[in-house]
Amino acid sequence: MHTKISDLDKFIEGLPPGQKEAAREVVEFVSQLEQAIEKFDPEVLKDHRKLYELRDQLIEESDRGLCLFAVGRLEVILQDLLDKKLVGSKTFKKQLFGNNGALATLSSKIKMCYSLGLISKGYFNEIDNLRDVRNTFAHSDQPLNFESLAIDALCKKFQLFTAEPERANRARFISTFLYLTAGLMAEIRQCRPIAEKEELLTPKNIAHIGLVGKHFKNTLMGKETSVTGDLSSENQ
Repeated sequence: MHTKISDLDKFIEGLPPGQKEAAREVVEFVSQLEQAIEKFDPEVLKDHRKLYELRDQLIEESDRGLCLFAVGRLEVILQDLLDKKLVGSKTFKKQLFGNNGALATLSSKIKMCYSLGLISKGYFNEIDNLRDVRNTFAHSDQPLNFESLAIDALCKKFQLFTAEPERANRARFISTFLYLTAGLMAEIRQCRPIAEKEELLTPKNIAHIGLVGKHFKNTLMGKETSVTGDLSSENQ
């Protein structure tokens, strides 16, 4: 990722005398910036590249295609976050996120992320509003765009980028999506899985529970028994 200084030097030499010093300062700044970027966490750089790729893909889409693609990607990211946080084998999680699973829908994923403290209430509302925009586009039997009344009303609910009223609905949707996606990517990087609960139903504990139950039953019937004595004989 290093700038080709030799090529830039040739270019600078061809500049008018008054611009050469300013150009050299820019080259030095870019060189220092590149060195700083290379020190970043490679996972952060990887996510940044993904964001730029997503932005480029969205720009080329129609309004409807943009919305369906963006919210589809957002659902995948939410599932990745939950997959990293929740306990269970791959088979168990496949059932959890499968067609009839408890977390099969985007709505359920949003709610679970909020309930686990993985996203804030503000994130919850913004993502849920993106979902509403997606559903309106997907279920309409009429051609819609971001300036259609139904879509415009939903875009006005976004809390992000409200300080820029001149920003078109399409641009606000893309900006909101990219901002939320960047935040979720950061959450995935720092997320730690829930510790699986220690198994209590071991053979020894099961035997103990059985003896306690036997003692309780005998006590109700007026018989004298000793759990400690039974356990001692059981362990011999």
